[in-house]
Amino acid sequence: LRSGVSGETDFTRFGQIGGTLVLDEPAETPASVQPLLAQTLAQLFREEGPPLQLITLSSRPLSDLLATNALRADLYFRLVGATVRLPTLAECRADLTAYVRHFTERYAAWRQGKALRFTPAAMLHLQSYHWPGNLRELRNLIETVSATSFSGLIDVPDLPPAMRGAGAPREETLRDRERAEILNAVAATSGNMTETARRLGISR
Repeated sequence: LRSGVSGETDFTRFGQIGGTLVLDEPAETPASVQPLLAQTLAQLFREEGPPLQLITLSSRPLSDLLATNALRADLYFRLVGATVRLPTLAECRADLTAYVRHFTERYAAWRQGKALRFTPAAMLHLQSYHWPGNLRELRNLIETVSATSFSGLIDVPDLPPAMRGAGAPREETLRDRERAEILNAVAATSGNMTETARRLGISR
């Protein structure tokens, strides 16, 4: 919490100008530091201070963290308020393709290269995965396979073991889905096999 220069806390300077303070996973704060965090929040939100709002991000409900002693009671009551629950990535699988496209294009722009492409089989494994890390895990996956892939085409063997192991579709189902994907692409390109292969990211 200390800047190490003036001895004044970063939060104290922030409280002098107001704004929005976002705390990401406060329960990961070491137990020895949580009292200091609670005291700092109390100081920031004193009545005579400038307008200030607090947003807390947590992958688990704060009440659950309080019950397991991962979060101190005094800190909990400084953080708790109106709750907005966002759906997990596993709960919105229909949007997975759009999320994959978003992260691949953003990472490609950052690296000034071409966006990754995923084979239909690889996408099926991603769609069947339970994504405990949600969007962070997906972002990390894109960054990892971008760094390790030479061709830019990601197939099932390129995925982490957890994503291509338990819970993945049966091989026969994968072949059926891949066949359907290819036939749909062939129809969409009026039988142009070169364009079909390009759209699917597979060899002709």
